[in-house]
Amino acid sequence: MLTPAPRPFFSVIIPTRNKPAAFAVALESVLAQDFLDKEIVVVNDGSEPQHLEWYESLERSPPHQVSFIHLPERPNGHGPGFARNTGVWKSRGEYLCFLDDDDCWTDPAHLRRAHSAITSRSCNVDAYYSNQEAYFEDGRRQQASVWLEDLIPHLEPSKAILPDTYTVTVEQLLNSSGFAHLNCSIIRAEIYKSLGGCDEALRYEEDRDLYYRTLDKAEEILFCTRFIGKHQIPNHARKDNVSTCIDNYNKRLNQIRLYEKCILFSRKEPLRRHCHLGLSYVYKHITQQLKSEGRFRDASAAAYKALAHRFTIRWQLYCLFLLTRGIFQSNHGNA
Repeated sequence: MLTPAPRPFFSVIIPTRNKPAAFAVALESVLAQDFLDKEIVVVNDGSEPQHLEWYESLERSPPHQVSFIHLPERPNGHGPGFARNTGVWKSRGEYLCFLDDDDCWTDPAHLRRAHSAITSRSCNVDAYYSNQEAYFEDGRRQQASVWLEDLIPHLEPSKAILPDTYTVTVEQLLNSSGFAHLNCSIIRAEIYKSLGGCDEALRYEEDRDLYYRTLDKAEEILFCTRFIGKHQIPNHARKDNVSTCIDNYNKRLNQIRLYEKCILFSRKEPLRRHCHLGLSYVYKHITQQLKSEGRFRDASAAAYKALAHRFTIRWQLYCLFLLTRGIFQSNHGNA
């Protein structure tokens, strides 16, 4: 009788589609990790024939610890959520890590450090987050805070469990202006599966949605202040990335879905408050775009939705202005 292979500590899920050159860099950055108790699950999300040949050639003699899953070709792929979930259901690790195919890890000790932090705790660690640097296509580093960088100055020394690693609360994380990118997220497999994984209906900000749902479920959360990866900011002039091939209104609809879900289902009040504020910003963005298109009646409706999620006198007056413009527009047959 065959003895089952021991369960790896980490499963690293890499979804990829039509980006063999960038994917090779991402895969190499995982193989370069000095922590060996891991498996790597590559999910090829229906790459086109001219790219599929390269993926299949790599699969014929894959590096140690790497397995491949090939999804059938579809015009727009199956989506990042579907691809990640497929990889997770085939994985065996206790903890799940994710890496986009056009990004890479730059710290070879990332997994070793995470393992040390996670195993140092007497209780289950549900989520472990870190940071990464973002770069434009021309090589310039983005200076603005995008993920959890702004949290670092506010960490309490008494909460340090290892150098550069702290226990953090949901409230602390929500005080950041950003969220943890999936490249920098390690989630206990049991938690991920209990959440149903990524929302496969979302084609934009499905990572933020997973982040909020994880925070609602998690009890023990660790944050490492180190920058462990490099994120390539998509060129919006090109339509080869999920975030660049979707228009603004559809982006906002995805955001509305994720915030509404969080408000409806979250157990934690700080998270619900945070998502009410997020919805207010989303509807304000929609309001401004509709207004710029001369659609004042529709802009007024969106503005009132923003007001419902975050009331201010100034925005209420703006709602009345848009409503007046919308009525005037309708009465003169320009709606």
